[in-house]
Amino acid sequence: MTATTLLTLALCIGATTAISSTVYSLMLKPLPFDEPEGIVELYTSAMKAGLPHMPANVPFYLDYSENAVSASCCSSVA
Repeated sequence: MTATTLLTLALCIGATTAISSTVYSLMLKPLPFDEPEGIVELYTSAMKAGLPHMPANVPFYLDYSENAVSASCCSSVA
């Protein structure tokens, strides 16, 4: 009976630790940027296809980052 109790307790502690670590790393950990309020997401549209608001793809981002004059720096996150 004692071994079963210890095994159950160990599994519960491990599961709680794993869940807490995941929540911290995905939701609570600060972003690795100096000014996170300056982060933007680029969108594009394809009105003929009926898509007025869709995330920008890699070629659009590369074109934007090469031609942007107001952005201080550009980077992408996959």
